[in-house]
Amino acid sequence: MIDGHQGPDGKQHVVLPRTQATKLPEVYRVSLYAIHKLERGRRAYIWPWKRSVFSILIPLRLEDVIDDQIPRPCEADPGYESWKSWSKVVRCWMLNQLSLEVIKNLEIFCRRVDVELDSEDQLPRYSDDLYTLIVKAFMTGEETTQSKAVIAIRTTRRDQFEPAGEYIEEWRKVIRQIQSQKIPFDLYIVTKFMLLELRDEMPMNINTFEDQIDRLSVGYISHERFLQICDEMIAKSKITVDKSMAI
Repeated sequence: MIDGHQGPDGKQHVVLPRTQATKLPEVYRVSLYAIHKLERGRRAYIWPWKRSVFSILIPLRLEDVIDDQIPRPCEADPGYESWKSWSKVVRCWMLNQLSLEVIKNLEIFCRRVDVELDSEDQLPRYSDDLYTLIVKAFMTGEETTQSKAVIAIRTTRRDQFEPAGEYIEEWRKVIRQIQSQKIPFDLYIVTKFMLLELRDEMPMNINTFEDQIDRLSVGYISHERFLQICDEMIAKSKITVDKSMAI
């Protein structure tokens, strides 16, 4: 849509709508410096990477080519060819700022989205689609991983295991998996969950452990302390079983 307004001189001035080609640099060569590569991991990793991307592109007036909220120029736009060239330059630069593991994840994620792909690497052809895909894939991947972690914690139930020792060992396995995926979680809350379902069969032991946790841990439990609690609980559960069998 072309807008127009009357200037101070009384003449009608035409204002063209802003596109990704509106403020591209007039030079044909620029230096796009490398930034710290985006690695697979927690969602927090994406924010400094995004800031670094814009810190490189803004001084060169190239930040619009990765913004999918700004429309692309049409083929009749005088700046179309320039935009297409710059978009591909920025695309190649961004790919070089990703770890191989992130790129592999993008290739898989591409199969679920409707974007124009490059014929050689099967990734988005233009930089705005690529940037959007990177952010979405990174955020979605973490949300899925975190959801699985929460499900694993909430579905580890005492009635799924015969002896209490197996139930506690399962908790150790779940925590190892969560830690290997670098997902933030609170071991204090996890320990409380684990002990909750042992209260009926080991009430005195559970009361003692919870008193110790609340008095000494002050809302925090280290991984080492969690493992100690597991070992102590397994030992206590065996004693409880032996006593019940003796009766």
